[in-house]
Amino acid sequence: MYDPQKLTIVGNITINGPVLRDFLKKSYYFLTWDENTCSLALEANHSLGGMLLFKIKDVSYAEAKNLAEQLGLKSREDDNSTFWSKWNPVVSINHNSSIEAEELRVEALKLGIPIIIRNVPPSSCYGLSHGQGLCQSDLWSQEHMLEIIRGVASRSKENLETVP
Repeated sequence: MYDPQKLTIVGNITINGPVLRDFLKKSYYFLTWDENTCSLALEANHSLGGMLLFKIKDVSYAEAKNLAEQLGLKSREDDNSTFWSKWNPVVSINHNSSIEAEELRVEALKLGIPIIIRNVPPSSCYGLSHGQGLCQSDLWSQEHMLEIIRGVASRSKENLETVP
């Protein structure tokens, strides 16, 4: 969440350290350059809404475009865009400390898919969420959940092979 008291100012750079730490994994990143203030903002989102990672003032358009290219962010528009982004898949696992839940986690790691772990009580069902609802162990087979993870990796292969 955005908390102005947690912002760190380094020179003319404002960095939201706690949020940056949380987003040092693949996610959905977007970079915007504001021509009115000549400022650049890098934000990220992995289903919690957009969160500011940092904002830099006194940035030229050429510098903003260069940073976007270095980060591997792409424009949805033409060469004069002021918005660049990159999406990466994220899998959420409700982990109940079972061997099966751990197998889902290991499979996602093996395939390079970023994971959000939600620890749940050992007595509850483990499950998998990948953007279209929750697949729980009481309704879905282990093999089916593993196939979902493999499908996410297969469909997102190009994005998973790039950084950030």
